[in-house]
Amino acid sequence: MNLKWIIWLAVGASFALVFVGGWWMVKQSIISETKIETPDHQSSIPYSTADKTITDADNGSTVILTVGKTLAIRLDTHSGGGYQYSLDNYDITILNLNKNETIESDLTNQNPPIIGGGNLEQWTFTALKPGSTKVELTNFRSFEPRPTRPTFTLTVVVQQSND
Repeated sequence: MNLKWIIWLAVGASFALVFVGGWWMVKQSIISETKIETPDHQSSIPYSTADKTITDADNGSTVILTVGKTLAIRLDTHSGGGYQYSLDNYDITILNLNKNETIESDLTNQNPPIIGGGNLEQWTFTALKPGSTKVELTNFRSFEPRPTRPTFTLTVVVQQSND
């Protein structure tokens, strides 16, 4: 074997070890230093003041709400990676959208920040009157073809209070 090839092989192996070892050390330091304990980053995020809070795990489910009560839908998003949610469908006569906000998690507040780190996007609604509506949200990148079906769906049944 030619000496030049041996040197290139040794240099390549050294770079591979540095890259993999450096990646592993960064990953371990992030895991050990972060306060996030749940896979959906909920523990690092301010507590929701809504009467009911829905997460990614509730996709496709039904929630029952009383008139006047609030509902928060908190979904993981990777806005740093170009992803965004679109609120595509809900009955505005049954639910009022109070607020839509992006909540940064500890992953994007690292020093240096983790590029494409996850955030939560939250929609807070108030139940206006009895009825049923399907809330549909689609997660997509604006520069890629938009999915033809919603990414997240939730059926909300609003009932009159028993007071």
